[in-house]
Amino acid sequence: MCNDMGEILQDLLPKKCNKIENPALIAKIKYSKSIIKQALDKWGPDKVALSFNGGKDCVVLLDMIHKIWEKRYSDENRDKIKYPSKPTLRALYFQNGDFFPEVTQFMDECAKLYKLNATIVTKKVKDGLSEQIEQHQIQAIFMGTRSTDPGASSLKSFSPTDPGWPQFIRINPILEWEYHEIWEYIRKLDIPYCPLYDRGFTSIGLQSDTLPNPHLKNPSSQHGYDPAYFLKDGSWERDGRR
Repeated sequence: MCNDMGEILQDLLPKKCNKIENPALIAKIKYSKSIIKQALDKWGPDKVALSFNGGKDCVVLLDMIHKIWEKRYSDENRDKIKYPSKPTLRALYFQNGDFFPEVTQFMDECAKLYKLNATIVTKKVKDGLSEQIEQHQIQAIFMGTRSTDPGASSLKSFSPTDPGWPQFIRINPILEWEYHEIWEYIRKLDIPYCPLYDRGFTSIGLQSDTLPNPHLKNPSSQHGYDPAYFLKDGSWERDGRR
């Protein structure tokens, strides 16, 4: 697995990828990609952004967007009158707390690896969103949200923001993915991920509210905990959160 930060930039994409053979996951990948394509059809590359926090779910979403983006906006396929140069995906990093340095470093590496137009937003989320939406005329934002996340059970693939929030459409391509499907995608396709997941973290927030998952505690393991993908029950995903 490519989880060593110093090795991430060796290749833009893995040279060798195993094939995903899980029919249920294949169907979800196909559906997720259809949502991404619908969003780009409707808003184009200039009016969308990706909310990226360096987590496993966002990594899966970013990888799918990147593969579609590279093909759609390549020199051979894009409308060169409308887009004389290849557009870049805008990624918003919200950093207004005690982030793990490993997460910050990983997000920086992803910006280089996937050639993102990355913006670090240090204001509070609402204020930061308002500023970015106004400054860049953003109309829709890709989110790595899954339906099991807090407050996400009623979301749809395309959902407007709630009252009191800056107005844009939340694009949620991976809503119905399960915890173990996220890891199957990452590991089968050898997608880079934050090294904290190898130390027993399964859901990463701030340093002040996140611990390794107690279900993965293993004194014989290198870090005292098994990697995140060893978690037996996806419903335990947030058990390391305070």
